[in-house]
Amino acid sequence: MRNSRSIAGVATATLLLAGLGVAGATSASAQDDGPLQVGHIFLFKNHKNLATATAADQVTGGPSFAGRPFTSAAVDASCPAGTAQVQLVTRLKTAAAEANWDEVPMGASEAYVEDANGHAYLDTPMDNFNLSSIQMAVGSTAQTLPLALVCMDENAATTGYFTTDVTIQPLSSPGWALVSPASLPAVSTTTTLGTLPASVEQGTPVSLSATVSPSSATGSVEYFDGSTSLGTSALGTPLVVSSLAVGTHSITASYPGTTGFGASTSAAGTVVVTPVAARSTTTSLTADVVTGAPYQSVTLTAAVSASTGTATGSVEFFDKGVSLGTSPLTAGAATLTRNTFGAGDHAFTAKYLGNAPYTESTSATAVSATYVALGSTDLQTVDVAIPAGSITITTPYNLAYDDEQGVHHDATPLHLGSVTLDPVTSTFSASAKFGDTSDPAKAIKITDTRAGNLGFTATVQSGDFSNGVSSFGGEYAGLTGLNAVGLPGNALKSTDVTLTPHAPFVDGLATAKPFAVYPAGKATGTVLIDGTFGISNVPSSVTPGTYTATVVFTAN
Repeated sequence: MRNSRSIAGVATATLLLAGLGVAGATSASAQDDGPLQVGHIFLFKNHKNLATATAADQVTGGPSFAGRPFTSAAVDASCPAGTAQVQLVTRLKTAAAEANWDEVPMGASEAYVEDANGHAYLDTPMDNFNLSSIQMAVGSTAQTLPLALVCMDENAATTGYFTTDVTIQPLSSPGWALVSPASLPAVSTTTTLGTLPASVEQGTPVSLSATVSPSSATGSVEYFDGSTSLGTSALGTPLVVSSLAVGTHSITASYPGTTGFGASTSAAGTVVVTPVAARSTTTSLTADVVTGAPYQSVTLTAAVSASTGTATGSVEFFDKGVSLGTSPLTAGAATLTRNTFGAGDHAFTAKYLGNAPYTESTSATAVSATYVALGSTDLQTVDVAIPAGSITITTPYNLAYDDEQGVHHDATPLHLGSVTLDPVTSTFSASAKFGDTSDPAKAIKITDTRAGNLGFTATVQSGDFSNGVSSFGGEYAGLTGLNAVGLPGNALKSTDVTLTPHAPFVDGLATAKPFAVYPAGKATGTVLIDGTFGISNVPSSVTPGTYTATVVFTAN
């Protein structure tokens, strides 16, 4: 077994690989690193160890070979006794026995150190995976190679090693990623329940709060009444509850933990909830019109005052004991409007129906009203039909077609122009403004004349782009920078329309995606929408030519 090497100094050289400049370490050497140790390797983008790092410091991959991918590396264990120095290497798999695999240093060896918890780490900027020896092993197809943290004594004889797998892309499509990145060890936490009132009346809001130590912990806290969950709130935000029943309640706060922080539960606190005493009420009534012609609009207003607090519930209105209807209380008042009062005398009263702990009450004196008909009366029936209406969506761009009269209509496509090439990713992109809200004839226009204020969802989908020889899918297309305006005097408000952009190649338009949502219950009318339609990340493998796709806009 080979168990020693000389690595105290690491030289660097520059060579050309596949026509590209690639920085690389000296030639890799076959190496047996001794016994495999139990532990996980962690990589950090800054100067950190496991005692100080957070999830934000951890790096598990990258989309390129630019710069230094990680500044420090650590394991959640210590190196074997006798270790004096450590080094991170990439091991190159071959058909030979593992003891004879070549290794590529990712940087110079460093004196062995441990963090406050006894975990090994090294803290020095390290090379990327574009080192020539690594890239020659990768070739033109992504490879999964062992990344090892090697422990050595003062003479560079290996004492053991830790390993994890990393997938490395070729230079033609740079990128790397740990195959199974480990999660940071959780930090122990302590949860403390905030001060609780000793006793409250039923229905009184109780504010529940908790603190979690250390203060760097993030996430939320769930509160319990015994084993029953009362709800969850973010750290630093109280949870207010008003639903505690009469009796004694044992309240605890439970922190479930989050990335890097362990779970903890507070000691219990006690709240005694007492019954609410009955509260008397007084109801008064007014009418805005008590004389004049019959069948005019009359509004009855009831005011309910309580001995303590503000009464809730509803009020029922009467005319000579006959119910006119019920209305809810809002801030101690309820109103009812009717235009059904015929000629003659009327006596209006109001009854608060009660809602514990508030007791019911009736207005003490009836409000008298007399309505007199002038001349003779002729009752007439009037009807009106409200059409079903429709919803339409139009854009200033369309396909060529012949109408029913045989007239040919030329196509008015959206021209994206010529694409631009990204020299780094070797992909094409292009974009152009879609629609113009300053001109209704040139905007994406949605008109809804349907009864019932149904609301609508507008979607967009792009077909494949093709030039007859080559093609690429609608996932490379997107609609962004959306803007909506309403027409002057239009009841449909553009501020009620929720716009959702869709970026090419992120959530592109290969399938139908909502881009404008107008909720039910709002007014009908017309809204104009514009935005930017574009393509990006189109592979450079497509053949030259003009590519055409059909984009479908739908509103329903």
